[in-house]
Amino acid sequence: MLLGVGQQCAFFAATTLLGQEAPPMKRGAIVAVFNLAGALGILI
Repeated sequence: MLLGVGQQCAFFAATTLLGQEAPPMKRGAIVAVFNLAGALGILI
């Protein structure tokens, strides 16, 4: 249970950092690639 909470906190922190640092015109594509990489990691 604690591992899941820790992983979720890390995901939210990474998403916040992406939103803060990515340029506004490319933000959607960058977040999409980030989420795609997470999904591929789960599948593999």
